[in-house]
Amino acid sequence: MDESLYLLIKQYKNGQLTEAEHAAFEQQMQTDPAFAEEVATWAAIFQGIQEKGDAQLNAALMDFGKQLLQASATAPEMTAKVNPELTTRHNFWRKITMILTALTLFVGVVYLIFRKKETTVPVPTQQPQEQRITPPPTNNQTPPVDKQDDNKVSEPMAQLRPDERLARPRYAAPEAILIRGDEDANKAQKALLDQLWYTDYPLKGLNVSNPFAKTDESLKKRDFNAAYLALGQLESAQPNNDTLRYLQGYCLLEMAEGEEALTYFDALQGRHAAWEPQLQWYRGLAMLLADKRKEALAVFKKMAANPKHRYYKEAMKAVDLMTKRK
Repeated sequence: MDESLYLLIKQYKNGQLTEAEHAAFEQQMQTDPAFAEEVATWAAIFQGIQEKGDAQLNAALMDFGKQLLQASATAPEMTAKVNPELTTRHNFWRKITMILTALTLFVGVVYLIFRKKETTVPVPTQQPQEQRITPPPTNNQTPPVDKQDDNKVSEPMAQLRPDERLARPRYAAPEAILIRGDEDANKAQKALLDQLWYTDYPLKGLNVSNPFAKTDESLKKRDFNAAYLALGQLESAQPNNDTLRYLQGYCLLEMAEGEEALTYFDALQGRHAAWEPQLQWYRGLAMLLADKRKEALAVFKKMAANPKHRYYKEAMKAVDLMTKRK
């Protein structure tokens, strides 16, 4: 099963979807029998996981195994004392017992596999200098920045005049845990993203055609989960569609999935000139979400070196915030 679909089914069963997402999910179940059957199957498994914990499952399996061993040990003695008809019945029920045992063990294995998958969360690899992040000051939310490489000479950049400075972004950045166990560093990174989250829809230079009408409607409402679900329904029919890929990358970016969004954006570089300026900016934001500050800073510096770039002002602000010394 696709991991994003697995998460959607889990959110659906736990009542964590919004009203729009819930409606879109149920509509897909009504129009897609295969999807509905898959949801029902995993819903049963989720229910079993909730009702049985590790201790109860292990105890049940052990008790069942003991009963099976006792039945097997006494079977020859009992068989010698009964008539052929009873022997046939005994063999029948013995087969049934073995089948039930196999099913029980299968359910236990499925439970353990999906419990491990659900609870195992990958921890992003941190570079040593990126772990030493100091908390932001109380009265100034400017986040800490990476140290510059002493072996490189920083190129001088023009400064924006007061009348050229940007207003704060219209929307806040999505919540994301970048460094586990370091609450101060995550707050500082969130403060940085909030000041740079200049995202916009419709995407510049992108013409959305009829197949994406449902996605377009959800994105205009900023319902990114519903939009991503609608795109997933189109993926099998249009696997190599660049518009589909760009919209998927944008949804993932707004859902705080920086690493996954970056995969889509990287694949689209240089393919569509009209998309390129905004695509470069979104790549930089995705790198920040993925905790790749050095790579993001390099992207922003390249954009800030070109005054004619569509995101020149935003890039200048990003470079200023990320290189400012206290």
